[in-house]
Amino acid sequence: MRIMKRIAALFCTAVMLVNVCACGNGGAGQNGELPVYEGSGAPVKTENDTAECFTIYEYEDGGSLIETSSGDRLLVLPDGASAGNAGDNTTVITLSPERVYMAASAVMCFYDALEKTGDIRFSSLEA
Repeated sequence: MRIMKRIAALFCTAVMLVNVCACGNGGAGQNGELPVYEGSGAPVKTENDTAECFTIYEYEDGGSLIETSSGDRLLVLPDGASAGNAGDNTTVITLSPERVYMAASAVMCFYDALEKTGDIRFSSLEA
């Protein structure tokens, strides 16, 4: 029984270490180039002291780029913009919904703090 507890503790420690080591500082990917689309201007890195596994860049026209420490990218375009060739590992999101479905109670407090609970279309939660 004692050996099983020790093995379980070592397994849990290994899982936690892998999760911590997987997070990095984020960054501009392996080649340092960030996607720029027509009319966007150069992306500017936003200040964020709490994010450890991703970096957020904002464009002048309202677009955003979220880059994970693994190099994956989410490019959120404003209405009417076209990404052209955004590059490998980049997922382009062209739809900016006005209302969202709230599926998790942990997120509700963020919308409440921003006074944006009116943007939630459907939820079983109350602010």
